[in-house]
Amino acid sequence: MKLSIIALYVICSYFLLTAIAGLGNMLGIGILLKLDLILLLSGLYIFFSSSVKKMERIDILLLIFLLCISLSSAFNNYSTDLFYYGLRYQILLTIFFFVGKSEWFADWKFFDKMQMPIIAVSLIGLYLYLAQPSWYIAWKLQSTTEFSSESRILEMTRLSAFWQYPYWVSYGCALLYHYKLYTMFTSNVKKQDVLVIFFLFFIIVLTQQRAPLLFIVLSTVFFYIYSFCTKSKYQYKKFRRILNISIIALVMGTLYVLLNVLDEDRILFMINKIISADSGNTSFLSERLGLYKDFQSMPVTFWGDGIGRYSHLAYQQNKLAITDCQYIQTLHETGYFGLIGYILLFIYLIVNGMRNIKLNIFEIGVLIFYLIAMIGANPLSNQGIHTIFLWICCGRIINNDCLHYKQNEYEKSNCN
Repeated sequence: MKLSIIALYVICSYFLLTAIAGLGNMLGIGILLKLDLILLLSGLYIFFSSSVKKMERIDILLLIFLLCISLSSAFNNYSTDLFYYGLRYQILLTIFFFVGKSEWFADWKFFDKMQMPIIAVSLIGLYLYLAQPSWYIAWKLQSTTEFSSESRILEMTRLSAFWQYPYWVSYGCALLYHYKLYTMFTSNVKKQDVLVIFFLFFIIVLTQQRAPLLFIVLSTVFFYIYSFCTKSKYQYKKFRRILNISIIALVMGTLYVLLNVLDEDRILFMINKIISADSGNTSFLSERLGLYKDFQSMPVTFWGDGIGRYSHLAYQQNKLAITDCQYIQTLHETGYFGLIGYILLFIYLIVNGMRNIKLNIFEIGVLIFYLIAMIGANPLSNQGIHTIFLWICCGRIINNDCLHYKQNEYEKSNCN
């Protein structure tokens, strides 16, 4: 029992631990690996102590699916370190799906603990973004040899806090923004929550990543429209009024930041990056697919070329890599078997979640966000994009203990 409580506490401290790991990595302390292992071991403990006892058909099918991918990859002739990278950062992280299905994650503890680390990291990141200390820029640029490229330099100077790329910050802020809107919608609106979503919006704008920005816009629009589809209650009228005021304030605040804080080059770079995905034609998708022209002539097999073969580690080793599209990477690494398997899993989760849409709004929103993000990122095989968060939400969608807990919450709020 004590070990279960410790494991629960460790996983609920995910954002704090990964923030510390990021800081340590930036300072060259090298604690990133150890904290990753602590999280993984905690997830494995909960899996073996809780989930194994209550296996359902979907659990068994998922384990067989992961085992087939792992075994087929093991028989492929490629670097062992790439195989272990894929095993650790894709296959083993899926164990958090079972963590999300356990009774330990029926409540909101995991999500409530995300606010302080994300805000603290974002504040530090905002200072580094505005101050631009020379040592910090030099550290961010050390991963690229394209120092002569102005666009590359602007790319690397996006708000990213302790990381060279802004994924941890942008995706973390988007997830917290969505959670805050959800809590504001399902309970009383608090002034501090309004301030938090203001702050998160500006941070996401400064990270200059399309998927998180699109997600918070869609999340806001969804909850606004959904408030009209529910029974007329005071809290929904208040919720809409707060959103109306917030939208106006956010637009004005964004214009102020753009006109008075950022220089012209960064403003133009930000605008071009955001609007490039909405050019009125297929140029964005063509450009995205064009990044992997080397793979267009490569055959796709049923089992694929092996997990981790085209991962970020392969990129670091100057080998062929697919770092910006999960669908293409999954197709080439795990073949038709892997891509179809993942698609069927996500369809199953969405269909089951829609049966209890009122109770699963938050988790379904997270899943859809990641499905969109997979067009331009690799969240299934990159822990820095909060893969653990995704799988916990997926498990919660079909977690009966979680559904009962949320149902009781709704009944209590209706009584009030």
